[in-house]
Amino acid sequence: MLRVARKVLVISDTNRFRQGPFLLRLAKLLLYKLNLWNAFDFLQTRGKGYQVFEGDGVFYSYSVYDNLKQIQPWAESIEIHSIGESRSSSSSQPMLGSGIELLIAVRKKLPSAD
Repeated sequence: MLRVARKVLVISDTNRFRQGPFLLRLAKLLLYKLNLWNAFDFLQTRGKGYQVFEGDGVFYSYSVYDNLKQIQPWAESIEIHSIGESRSSSSSQPMLGSGIELLIAVRKKLPSAD
């Protein structure tokens, strides 16, 4: 996406850290913060990297937070907006809050080709 986006990058996806009971959400967040999420996801999906749910089809675990480190050097500004109902009133940990996250990144101005 960063290679082909000219000025703005917009990503919207469900927030995996909001799904499930509160203790499960905390556990998922802890695994993510400890950089163990990929190993957990590998074990959970038995190496496939995806799951299949009846009615939903193929499901890949993704969060807009997964690519922040890649987007930051590209972007002049990044905003993440929570959309939908909030399950947590904790503003200290927004990753636990809403069901859908919307990331908007505005590209840094490119040097002119003069």
